[in-house]
Amino acid sequence: EIYEAIKDRKKFLPEKKAKSWIFQTLKALEYMHRNGIFHRDIKPENILLSNNQVKLADLGSCKGMYSKPPFTEYISTRWYRSPECLLTDGYYNYKMDIWGLGCVFFEILTLGPLFPGDDEIDEVNKINYILGSPSDELFEKFVKNSAHRNEFNFEYQKGIGLKRYLNHVSPSTVDLICKMLIYDPDKRPTAKQCLNHECFKDLVEQDLKLTKMSQINFYHNSILMKSFNDSISGIKDDSIQIFVMNNNNNNNNNN
Repeated sequence: EIYEAIKDRKKFLPEKKAKSWIFQTLKALEYMHRNGIFHRDIKPENILLSNNQVKLADLGSCKGMYSKPPFTEYISTRWYRSPECLLTDGYYNYKMDIWGLGCVFFEILTLGPLFPGDDEIDEVNKINYILGSPSDELFEKFVKNSAHRNEFNFEYQKGIGLKRYLNHVSPSTVDLICKMLIYDPDKRPTAKQCLNHECFKDLVEQDLKLTKMSQINFYHNSILMKSFNDSISGIKDDSIQIFVMNNNNNNNNNN
């Protein structure tokens, strides 16, 4: 799993490798979301890794995207739980997966968790410290669906931003992580939009090349099979019978 791959590292991973892992995970999420399911527990422990091949695991918390909220409140591991999960009584959607994976992307690149809150209140405080407090409008949008709004008396914070932690990372990667961690889920990109981000341009081109090669191989194999089938169909029945009889005679002689 990705957690095991990064937990004891002292040096940063190559950015290319981190991008490949996230790209593959986004493809898994895009497939799930396209088929009406969201994961709800994205974290490093649930992204399996073998020879740089990624598999998204632990689907026990999955939910249908067309189900109506409220959903389970205490879903997802706290450090990767999105603001809409923390500030509402279960009023969230598939965009929580994008938030969780944005946290994972940051962690792979920096080797440390982004929002390691001790509890739900501390988790929101840590998010606000980095990203800044939500606007009054967005905050009201969240807490109108919460019975605990009186617990969320946060002081306004401007936010120190993510970039200071990602000086060793390319601007396009920083830009994508910032977009994946937009406070308002309605403004957060979809998995498909993330895959089309400039950050993954080289990986998309590589995928296209592999797809074209597969199509070419399939075409050539089809031609070969057609040629083989044509040659077989051109053999007359009596020729086949003669061939079989000759083989039988040879077998009898050998006996």
